[in-house]
Amino acid sequence: MSSSSETLHVVLFPFMAKGHTIPLVNLARLLCLHRNNNITVTIFTTNPNSAFIRQSLSDTKASVIDLTFPEFTHPEIPKESKVQINYHHFLSFASLTKLLQPEFDRILQSLQPDVSCIISDVFFPWSLESASKLDIPRYEFSGCSNFTVAIYDILAIQEFPVDSDDELFSLAPNFPDVRLTKNDLEPEVIHSQPGEVTDLFTDIYSATSNGTPEYTWKDNAKITKIEQRV
Repeated sequence: MSSSSETLHVVLFPFMAKGHTIPLVNLARLLCLHRNNNITVTIFTTNPNSAFIRQSLSDTKASVIDLTFPEFTHPEIPKESKVQINYHHFLSFASLTKLLQPEFDRILQSLQPDVSCIISDVFFPWSLESASKLDIPRYEFSGCSNFTVAIYDILAIQEFPVDSDDELFSLAPNFPDVRLTKNDLEPEVIHSQPGEVTDLFTDIYSATSNGTPEYTWKDNAKITKIEQRV
């Protein structure tokens, strides 16, 4: 921040799974412990995940806001909770989180002090739209390594050079020494079919690639931009 008297309000929105939630909870703690006391931290979550976050941050000044996940019926997907679901149903569930957007938008607009930035999970690509409506920078959190993100970026824009699912192909010229087969990748990446899961991947890639460095955080260099403000 340019002045110690300014207030920075950081909104965090982790995905409802421990592996995605814990890193942003740790970030919330670091922000609350920062030498600049004029940092407000707000975390959005849903009721089944709220207790874990509140307990983890009970000794900080972070605020936790529970969103109400709309009721929906799906024969194979449990309501969001600590229940483990398989990969395909996980992605189907992730696509349904867009139903949280109206309430998220409404509360986001009412927060005080005004929100300085949003750091939201990669599985919430719709949060870029929410942030853009209010001219708020959005930083994307991904639990994947930078290398993994780079691989997916390459696969999103290039045609597969082989027909067989078990034939090796190279990622040249970007990573000429990397050899993969189609079997190494998710079926949704290889055999893309219209539907909610494919739409989710499309939305994630669009939100990531269309975001400016101010709006999309995909690498460690962006952390410096945040630190410079605090």
